[in-house]
Amino acid sequence: MPRKNLDPSSSPRALLGAELRVARERAGMSQAELGERLFVSGAFIGQLEAGTRRMHLEFARQIDEILDTGGFFVRNCGAAAESKYPDH
Repeated sequence: MPRKNLDPSSSPRALLGAELRVARERAGMSQAELGERLFVSGAFIGQLEAGTRRMHLEFARQIDEILDTGGFFVRNCGAAAESKYPDH
């Protein structure tokens, strides 16, 4: 499957998705492997990365812990939730 380019400037969700992909790949994990750790499917992780699914705070906490991202996702998940951009 071809890798989809992400535009992190298009929305807060896209920024979180692009950063999630970078952090996951840096950890050497596939979408399915990260999904297993979060008790969700690899497709769910793909939707987060594509920005088509909103990241909820509990997932952000778990992702920060699993991928050792220093609280990035918790901090930015809150900011994205308060964004002026509509949910699409």
